Amino acid sequence: MVFLLLLASLAMPVLPSNPVDPTPPAPRRFQELSRLLHEAGVAYGHHDVRGARTSFQEIVTYCNGQNTGMSRWYSGFAEYGIASTSARLADTAQARVAILASLQSDYWSTDVISSDEVLRHVVGVRWLDSLTTCYETLRQLSASSWPRQAPFLYLPHCLVKDSLSLNPVGKPRRMISFDSITPRLHDSMAVHRPLILALHGGNASYLEFALHWRAVADSLNVAVLIPPGCIRYSANDNSWDDIYNVCDGYLTSLLDRYTEQCGYTPEVYVAGFSQGANTAIKYGFVHSDRVRGVIAVAGLLDQPLLPEMVANSAGSGLRIYAMSGEYETPGFLQTMKQAEKACKSGNLPFEFEMVPGMSHEVPTDLVNRLGKEWAWLSGAGSSSVSSTTIGGAIK
Repeated sequence: MVFLLLLASLAMPVLPSNPVDPTPPAPRRFQELSRLLHEAGVAYGHHDVRGARTSFQEIVTYCNGQNTGMSRWYSGFAEYGIASTSARLADTAQARVAILASLQSDYWSTDVISSDEVLRHVVGVRWLDSLTTCYETLRQLSASSWPRQAPFLYLPHCLVKDSLSLNPVGKPRRMISFDSITPRLHDSMAVHRPLILALHGGNASYLEFALHWRAVADSLNVAVLIPPGCIRYSANDNSWDDIYNVCDGYLTSLLDRYTEQCGYTPEVYVAGFSQGANTAIKYGFVHSDRVRGVIAVAGLLDQPLLPEMVANSAGSGLRIYAMSGEYETPGFLQTMKQAEKACKSGNLPFEFEMVPGMSHEVPTDLVNRLGKEWAWLSGAGSSSVSSTTIGGAIK
């Protein structure tokens, strides 16, 4: 379960302290690293621990010698994957080496590492606790030097021709620092486009997560706003706060700023992956008067939905589209099925799709899946999701 939860995490380049439009990873590089993570997750889903370890080792080799924030995160995550799989192969020496390499690459999610009971047993509880305590201290001491993070906005391709969407050398840019467009967004949003607020997973990179949404912005002709999570573990790693009220205030302030800057009140959809889906679902129910729909990718829900909350949100017109993978963590999958049952019992539209061959990840065909369901999610059409079988899997 710990291993699949961590597949929510991907990579984030380090941002400058005065953010400008960053250069995202080359598509080939992003696709290759995503492919290797997918293969690791599928191997693990098939109980092929050696195969999963091999994929993680390939990630480390692929990133070797590259000292960017993205490469450091991928290396750190992959080294943890090597440690976790090595522990399950009773390879104590390899597990210890990989844990140290993971921490040295700034993968400082020490609470996640320490929650891996198999790993703790194999490497030794005292050894691991001593090591993670040292790095937790280092994390606290270095936090003040981490580059500032700003939410990022993807605009559809039709808007990249104006000067708002040019980078310093005059080339079109797709991902824009939200903080850099305060005076100008209104001028570029004459067409009232919907907004998707997209929340990354736990222990993840919000900038990497944004790369999954570039094609979505074009395909659906929407703006996509991607914020960093409220909790920051390192220069490259964010999560969402377990205390929902902290997330609520943060996300509401972002939506208020966006509304002010674009000059109209957009139709709002909140999307989330894994832990981000948990936050997105909660936000949708609390603010069903403002949120038109929720998109949950490889989601979970850490508390049951109350009947009165479902009834109120159904009356407001909220809809939920959820997708999970064939190799999803059973506990996560069960909570989504419970959410589906609660919503349908309260007459709240909820479509749930099982994706064959997918582990705990964002599907590579996200844009196609959302394209098929967008009319239904916006209340303008019917769903393409079967009521009995979905993608060849029993619902």
